[in-house]
Amino acid sequence: MLFRSKGIADGFMLTKGFTSAALVFDPTYRSESTFRYLGRQKVDSQDTFVVAFAQIPGKAHLVGNFQAGQTSLPTYSQGLAWIDASTYRILRLHTDLLHSLPELRLKREAMNIDFHEIHFKHHPGALWLPGQVTVTIDWNGKVLRNTHTYADFKVFNVDASEKIGKPKAAAESSPGGQKSTVTE
Repeated sequence: MLFRSKGIADGFMLTKGFTSAALVFDPTYRSESTFRYLGRQKVDSQDTFVVAFAQIPGKAHLVGNFQAGQTSLPTYSQGLAWIDASTYRILRLHTDLLHSLPELRLKREAMNIDFHEIHFKHHPGALWLPGQVTVTIDWNGKVLRNTHTYADFKVFNVDASEKIGKPKAAAESSPGGQKSTVTE
């Protein structure tokens, strides 16, 4: 998450980058956090596993960022995930700061994400994407909250191709009339 102080006097903040929060559970990044199974719980009539996690400072690569004015510091998260017991998809994620940032007067940064199954017309499977995200911070004696609501997702594709041909002789490369040639 990124925070900027422009507009802070009016109670505004910029939050972004939270859609990657669930990546702490990806096999690529799993060793960068500790995990603990807490039990089972019903979420919207679905049976879930509740798992606690905490990033390991110095080891975690997927860190947040808190910026106030010209000063920016990394943030590490801890939290809870509610994972569907039958599909193992994350339904809900709650994160908090692992440590406050007294040098930036940040006491708390919490995030709640509800994930929803999204189907697209021309995409064969479903994607689990954030439906609603609420970010709350306690900074410099102020409590600020942003709520992001997502709907009407679109899918787009980008194709790229590359043609590799034989190298051409380079033109004159210096005013002295020297030529360079590339040979195979």
